[in-house]
Amino acid sequence: ATAGQASLLQKSWSCIDAEGPLGKEMKEAGFRTVASVPLRIGEKVCGVALWGWRNPHHLSPMEGELLSAFGGQIALGLTHQKMYRELERRTQELRRRVLQLDLLRAISTAVLRHLDLETILEEVSEDLMAGLYEEARVVLDGGETAREPQERPEGEGVRRLQPIWVNGQAVGHLEVRSSRPLEEGERELLALLSEHIAIAIQNARLYEEVRRSRSYLENLVRNAGDAILTLDPQGTIGSWNRAAERIFGYRSEEIVGRPIWELIPKEVWLNKGDRVLADGGASRFEVKGKRKDGSQIDLEVLLSPIGEGAGGDLSAIIRDVTERNLLQEQLIQSEKQRALGVLSGGIAHNFNNILAGVLGYAQLLQMNLPDEQAFKKLRDGLKAIERAALEGAAIVRRLQDFTRGHSERPLEAVDINAVVRDAVAITKPKWKHEPASKGIHIEVYTELGEVPSVRGNRSELNEVLVNLIFNAVDALPEGGEIRIRTWSEGNWVGLSVADSGVGMSEEVKKRIFEPFFTTKGAKGLGLGMSVVQGIVTRYGGTIEVQSEEGKGTTFLMRFPVLHEMRPTSPPELDWKKVRPARLLVVEDDVEVQGVFREISRCTGHYVEVTASGEDGLKRLERGSFDVLIVDLSIPDISGWEVVEKARDIAPQIPIILCTGWEVEKSPEHLRAQGIRTVVPKPFKIGDMLRVIEEVLERG
Repeated sequence: ATAGQASLLQKSWSCIDAEGPLGKEMKEAGFRTVASVPLRIGEKVCGVALWGWRNPHHLSPMEGELLSAFGGQIALGLTHQKMYRELERRTQELRRRVLQLDLLRAISTAVLRHLDLETILEEVSEDLMAGLYEEARVVLDGGETAREPQERPEGEGVRRLQPIWVNGQAVGHLEVRSSRPLEEGERELLALLSEHIAIAIQNARLYEEVRRSRSYLENLVRNAGDAILTLDPQGTIGSWNRAAERIFGYRSEEIVGRPIWELIPKEVWLNKGDRVLADGGASRFEVKGKRKDGSQIDLEVLLSPIGEGAGGDLSAIIRDVTERNLLQEQLIQSEKQRALGVLSGGIAHNFNNILAGVLGYAQLLQMNLPDEQAFKKLRDGLKAIERAALEGAAIVRRLQDFTRGHSERPLEAVDINAVVRDAVAITKPKWKHEPASKGIHIEVYTELGEVPSVRGNRSELNEVLVNLIFNAVDALPEGGEIRIRTWSEGNWVGLSVADSGVGMSEEVKKRIFEPFFTTKGAKGLGLGMSVVQGIVTRYGGTIEVQSEEGKGTTFLMRFPVLHEMRPTSPPELDWKKVRPARLLVVEDDVEVQGVFREISRCTGHYVEVTASGEDGLKRLERGSFDVLIVDLSIPDISGWEVVEKARDIAPQIPIILCTGWEVEKSPEHLRAQGIRTVVPKPFKIGDMLRVIEEVLERG
């Protein structure tokens, strides 16, 4: 009686908890949740069906609709029982209905046997016309034609429209034409049939919803960007999507049914898989995986149980993060390179200032030495100091070239032999000192032929040689030889780097220039050889590799010859014949200041030196100078600011930038700022005097 309250009968189903209207009865029966479904025949409620759960249960809309459909079946059963009793009581009256019941059974069977709505409606129409009526059809028009039963005479018979209701809404009607008047029992039958059709419509809708959901999920899994696998508790692969095929290289028929540890290490699966199976929670981890071709890849795996609870099947969502990890490593290396560049720039500036003083004073002392034989030993010593200072400056330049990375300087004539010598020198700690500390001996031999210049960028070609030498060292774990040769062949300059190391397989040779391909594991980024190939081809050259396992490796490169004439070195400048000029020097290094003062004493130049940018600008306002020489690094204001303000004070004065820092601005940009030329530290005094002469001549 409680479950039959009007408020509960108005809905197709209701979910009642222990606090609801059946609380007392539920408590006595030991139920925590009860679902109530009114049993309807047409618009009439003939009873209530109850389902109970011992534990709290949240009834979903789909479950409610299914229970409502079951309720319809129960109501149908109750109606059958009522009809059966009526048959016993009125056997003679209801003999005619035997055919109707057979028809009803056939239609009910069709409703239960098929989920396709079109098939069900066809069978209903055919069965009605085969047994009782001349015409029969089901019209789904949203209830526009008939919302209430309609019956109208047609000749000696009648046509009846029986509305079909689904969840309180008219969705269409069952239409029949009989050659005789309808009995009341037939009207009830048509009403019952409309309910069966309503159930069929509900079932078909639910089936279609499930089918679409399943199709959507299958498409989602099939076309996902990540590999999605299903696994049984033993780790056997049960399903395999397209992304998995792309990531691992296996087709579905090749891998389904095989264990997951053919893709990831078995110990990782046993650890992670057992934990997920035991506690029923998901686990995310990164692991090294293996492709069908044997190559290793970085994987990010999300392992989770399918369904609720532990112990069942598992799903694995796997993402290939190899490129992401390599890019992260590349970014780290790039940041290290950038930091090294900044650090080396500061070191280079300090060393260049020191070397400028050493070189300047060594040259000044040589100039002031008498030519007598008694001073030969001292003169030789000063020349040795000068050579050492120049070699120190060359080392600093090589350090700057190495840390600069890709240079945007214009292409120039490059002496390949000089590049080889620089690369061998700068990599000496890698190929000599580091292996020697481990008891390994590596020797580098150079065979440098007479070769013409090539067009390129010296620092980038230096990077090519450094990369190849580093690779050669890595291929000599037990020591050995590295041989570097240059030669000329027609319009090409040849360059080879050969080692006596472990060599390469054919597979490695094929992929050696691929970005991110590496045989060094975590130590390598797989970018060195692709960078080498990019630089060589950018300058119109070619590169090939010759190698066999156990027989070493040779890289052969060819560069087109630069046919332009090399610029000749300018003749030595006689210090005593320079044209006198008034020089203003803004320089903070004491030793370099001293060199400029000595230049003033040894030549006809008048030189004023100051360590302050502000003081230099004041002197420029007060005096009349022919040339302004400025360092970039000044304590109070930057050299660039001095240059900018000097242009406002004396727009016509030529400016020379003399600095130990690397100047990265283009010549056009420097000229726009009034800077005629840049003299890098350390400088030869003759070079500085020649530059001063040139800017004075140009005016």
